[in-house]
Order: sequence, then structure tokens, then C-alpha cells
Amino acid sequence: MARATVRDKVAALPEGRKRRISKMVREGASIVEIARRYKLDWGVVRALLWEQGIRPWRGSKTIITLRLRSLGTAGRQERRAELIKDVQQEVDYLYYAARRLQTQLDKVKKTIT
Repeated sequence: MARATVRDKVAALPEGRKRRISKMVREGASIVEIARRYKLDWGVVRALLWEQGIRPWRGSKTIITLRLRSLGTAGRQERRAELIKDVQQEVDYLYYAARRLQTQLDKVKKTIT
């Protein structure tokens, strides 16, 4: 019998668990934290998030750092423009994710007071 691939493991996850994992990432949890909580391989969680088009904040920060460091060594104008576009997309993602969290925080504060 063949071993299950990462894709097979992602497909086998119940929909409810997939939604909870997505919610945790939107709330700022890391892939490692999620993997520990649900006793999943790191690669399975990462594959699920990629499949859903979701990135953890820390991943976005890492991408920004790597792209900015690459700018100095990018020789061609097209490559530099591509790196700048990647950085802009990640910054936009972080901005909208932070706004969404601020809205949630405001709702909680309003409920408490």
C-alpha cells in the first residue's frame, strides 16, 4: 500500500477543521502552532493554506524581507519590478489582515463594555 501524500492528507481533513485552521491563521497563529494543536505535519498545514490562498503573517514578513534583500542583487529591471510587486502584494495583505483583526478587536471591546 502506498504512503499517503501531503495532498491526500489535506483532502482527508474534515471541512470543519479546515475552517478552524483558516480562522486561526487569520487571527495570527503560525503554522507551527496550528500543527502542534491539531497534531498534523507542518507540510500538511502549509499545503492546506496554500490551497486556500491564505498566508500566515510571519510568512508574509519573511517574504517581504527576502524580496527586499534580493533587490540589491537583481540585475535586470524586469526582475526588480517583479520583486517590488511581490513586496507590495505582501504589504497590502498585511494591511488588510491587520484591519480585519482591528475590526474584530473593536467588536470584542464593544461587547465587553
